[in-house]
Amino acid sequence: MKQARSRKKGDFFKKLKLSTRMSLFLGVITFLFLTALLYYLIHSFEIAIDKKIDDNLSDKAKTASSGFESVVSNVESISDNLLYGVQMILSAPPETPGAAPGNPWKIATADGAEPESTAPLLPWAP
Repeated sequence: MKQARSRKKGDFFKKLKLSTRMSLFLGVITFLFLTALLYYLIHSFEIAIDKKIDDNLSDKAKTASSGFESVVSNVESISDNLLYGVQMILSAPPETPGAAPGNPWKIATADGAEPESTAPLLPWAP
């Protein structure tokens, strides 16, 4: 009985007409070809997209780092100004109570000239 079944399995393709066998053969070949082509296309598109994403991310990283560098340089200049001011205050001679404080700052106008002094404001009296 096993031999009869094994003959039946092999006889399936032999019993088919030549046109049916050719159609099945061409269908399987076409399916395999299209599957291979689809795999190749998906793989090549994945590589291209990954490269574009990497380029885009590296551009964004460069932009962010340049922005960070400008913030750090601004913070450094502010801290240098604060350090200079604190050192100048600490190196100034002590002031006597009730005396007018000294002004160690040099103020200049846009022309670079000394500003004109103004009269002090008095409290408003009704």
